[in-house]
Amino acid sequence: MPIQQTLALNWHGFPHAFETFRVGQNTVAYQILLQWLQQSSPFTSLYLWGDRGCGKTHLLQAACRHISERGGLSAYLPLADLLALPTDVLEGLENMDLVCVDDIQIIAGVETWEQAVFSLYNLLKDNKIPLLLAAHVSPTQLNILADLISRFQSGGVYRLETLSETDQCLLLQAYAAELGLVLPENIAHYFINKNNNLKTTIDWIEQLDGLAIGKKRKLSLHFVKDILNIGVI
Repeated sequence: MPIQQTLALNWHGFPHAFETFRVGQNTVAYQILLQWLQQSSPFTSLYLWGDRGCGKTHLLQAACRHISERGGLSAYLPLADLLALPTDVLEGLENMDLVCVDDIQIIAGVETWEQAVFSLYNLLKDNKIPLLLAAHVSPTQLNILADLISRFQSGGVYRLETLSETDQCLLLQAYAAELGLVLPENIAHYFINKNNNLKTTIDWIEQLDGLAIGKKRKLSLHFVKDILNIGVI
C-alpha cells in the first residue's frame, strides 16, 4: 500500500500548531526544532524523547503543519497505528520535504519494521530529506538494531520535560476554548489528577464537547464526573 493511501487512512490534518505549544521547561529543544526546520542546523535528523504528555506528538504535527502551510509536502507517521500494516507503506517518502515518525520505541523486536525504518533513514539522508523522530525513551534505551540506534544518535537528540500541572491546565483550557468550550480550572485539575496522560485527557475533552452540546448542558464538574462514572468516555 503506497504511503499516500496510508495517510488517507490515518491522517486527519495537522491539528497542532507551534503557536499552541506550551514550552514550559523545553525552551532549548523548542528553539532548536524551529531552527532545524529553517535549515539552520547541521543535523540530518532530530530525535525528541520524553514521557507521555510532554508534547512530542504536538511538536511533530506542528512541524508537518509548518511545512504544509508553506507549500511543502510533509508526512506524519504514527507507528502505533502503522505497525500492523506491511512496511511498504513507507514507500514514496523520499518525495517529501519533511518526514515525522512518532512512537519509534514501538518497533522494538519487530525485525521487518526495524529494517524498514533503517532503510528509510538512509534513503532520507541520501536525498537530504529532514527526519523528525519521537519516542518515550532515549536512543540508547531502545532495544532495536544497533546500526539504527547509531543513526539516531548521529543527529540531534533532545529530551522533553513533562509540563507542570499549572501548564497542563492552561493547555487543556486553551484546547477546550478552540472547541468553543469553557473549561473551568477545577475541572482541568480534576482531569489531570484522574489521568496523567494528556493525550487521553484531550480525547475526553473532545468527546465531552459533543456530549455537552447533545445534552444541551454546560460543562460542569458534576456533569464530567457523571459521564466518567458511567463509562460513556
